[in-house]
Formats: sequence, structure tokens, C-alpha cells
Amino acid sequence: MNEGLPVRVIRGHKHKSTFSPSSGYEYAGLFSVVDAWESIGKSGFKICRVELIHSGNNDQRKSIGQIELDHGVSQREIKVSTILRVVRDSKKALDIKRLYNYECQVCGTAIKTKSGLYAEGAHIKPHGRPHDGDDSISNLICLCPNCHVMFDKGTFSINNDLSLIGHLSGSLTVDESHKIDRKNLEYHRISHGYK
Repeated sequence: MNEGLPVRVIRGHKHKSTFSPSSGYEYAGLFSVVDAWESIGKSGFKICRVELIHSGNNDQRKSIGQIELDHGVSQREIKVSTILRVVRDSKKALDIKRLYNYECQVCGTAIKTKSGLYAEGAHIKPHGRPHDGDDSISNLICLCPNCHVMFDKGTFSINNDLSLIGHLSGSLTVDESHKIDRKNLEYHRISHGYK
């Protein structure tokens, strides 16, 4: 998922799905991994779940570890496409960033750009499928881009007492008017394997 590499999917006849073959195995094509999270499986063990989106068939195979750079200039190509996405309330994210004066609640960094300070409104419980987190102030925190990526990838999480766990230490800076839903913090911890 982090490298943007496709996954080859093969479906077996024992899987209960309308896409599964009636017997044997069938190549389903290339899929992109768009999300990953941890959960508890039927037998009680921790498993990694992924969300896959079909990305077409690709017969070009390269050996692992081999990187070939193309130094040529590609022709500019314009393609029309349709994108389905969850619409977020940008005013709520803007309110959170303004509340913290665009300073990251984890590391305290405020990124200066030519057009002013920059920060990102990060959802604690992810907004899209399959997580279905809500778009509310109680589910948003203000992070710099680095901390946002690390938070989304589970490099660190946040305890209910707002202390950081994982690869970062310290605690989340929280304004007294910012009421964070502790259930969302718990969801983030569980989905990234923190107890």
C-alpha cells in the first residue's frame, strides 16, 4: 500500500462470493490496496485486513528489488475520469486548525508557507469505508503532514489520557474547548494493534 504496488488476486471455489469460480481457482487480476487495519478474526487472533480496488490487468512483471528508471520524457496525456469520494466538512477541519494556530498537536510544528501557516485536519477514526468515522470536531485533531501520515499508518496512537504510544512519546496537546471522543481514540488503537 505504501509503495503503491498492485496485488495479484486469485479466487478459490471454497470462498463464498458471487465472484468465486464454481471449481478450482481463478485469476481475478490486479488490485490496489487502498486501506489496511488490524482486527480480531473469528478464531480470536489478530489479523490484518485490507481494502482492495480492482486496477486492471498488467502482464509486466519485474523482479523484486529491481528498479528501472525511465529517463525519457513522457507525452502529456489527458484522461477523463470519475472519482467517488467521501465529502468532508472542510469548515470543521479549518476550525480545528485555527483553534491550534496551525500547530501540530503532537510535535508543536507550525509550517510556514508563502501563503501562511499550514497544518492538516486529521480524523482519529477514519472517515471512509470500512471505518465510517464521523466528520465532527470530536473526531478531528490538528497535525503536521509528517505526524498525520504516521498517525494514519499506526506509527503511534493516543491513549485515553492523551499520552502517545508507539514510536512517539509525550502527550497530545488539547485545548479545553476541544472535546475529543475517547471511543474514536480506542478505535484507532485497536485498529493499529495497540492494547
